[in-house]
Amino acid sequence: METLHVYYHMDLDGIISAYLAKKLFEKMNYKVVFEKPLDYSPESRKSWEKYKFKTPFIIVDFIYHKKAFAWFDHHASNEAKVSDNTKYHYFNKECNSCSSVIQKFAKQQKICLGRTFRLIKQTNIVDSAKYVMNKIKPMETIIPKKDFMKVAKALDVVSDEMSVSELSRKILKDLSSNTLKEFFDSLFDARLERIAKQDYIKKILEKNKTETEKKLKEFPNYSKKDGLIVIYDSTKIEFDRFMPALFYPETIVWVGLLKVNNKLSLRVGRNPWFSEDEYIKYFGTMDKPKIHIGNLLKKVSKDAGGHQYVGGVQFSTEKEARKGMEKIVKLLKEKLES
Repeated sequence: METLHVYYHMDLDGIISAYLAKKLFEKMNYKVVFEKPLDYSPESRKSWEKYKFKTPFIIVDFIYHKKAFAWFDHHASNEAKVSDNTKYHYFNKECNSCSSVIQKFAKQQKICLGRTFRLIKQTNIVDSAKYVMNKIKPMETIIPKKDFMKVAKALDVVSDEMSVSELSRKILKDLSSNTLKEFFDSLFDARLERIAKQDYIKKILEKNKTETEKKLKEFPNYSKKDGLIVIYDSTKIEFDRFMPALFYPETIVWVGLLKVNNKLSLRVGRNPWFSEDEYIKYFGTMDKPKIHIGNLLKKVSKDAGGHQYVGGVQFSTEKEARKGMEKIVKLLKEKLES
């Protein structure tokens, strides 16, 4: 039996996509193992063509690689021409998550992934920030009550005691364990509910809850409103990405500078709690976008990635990061004002 190696983005969608890819290819009579997650660092981008993959390999929720045995993604900024080396692939930028992409591919192949509807719906909510229609308020994203949101939050705020990479692999190990608990979880499609109750998730969230009160007090000092845009600096104090909704609910797009694994990153995203009519007014539709954040960020750096409503990019130096922030704010203002 041939062994396939899965590489995935280090967020909730990347992890669930890797889990689903394992289920998919095991049904196709392959052995599947998880490798370390991938990030969008400048170093990764620079050495991407020469990246040392274990072969044959699968990439999910990340940039295409011409030597990949299989590739699944939904990021519009990652759309690519697929080489003959890639035996299986499915790309759909209209999907809310890569998990949905894999689900659609499995249906095409007439392969049953088991009871995963709830799991994929939860991933869609997080990856596309579909909070309003699911009655999730801003504060519930900062201090979550729902179990699947707790897992997503832990990945966002993981402490120095455990890297995002370590946490990702731990979650995948627990998701894939052939235990009686996992069997019953799959029957009720409640996998993330079980993961949220693990001690390592609880520990991360307890620390985050303690720190959140201080961060809420400090956020106004490190943020400002510029028309419909919020600009915030998260390099000294790591603020939650959704805090602007509490202080600037009338704004439509947020631009933040933050540190991720000791690297400076630029994060840009829409206000998920803004009215749908206003979104269409400023952003247009998916078929006819007026603003596409992922594509706009490509004008800031070729290493950027994202969707119509959210995107990000890492920089090597603080000077480059702050320059990138100024440029994306300028581009957004031009689009919003027009």
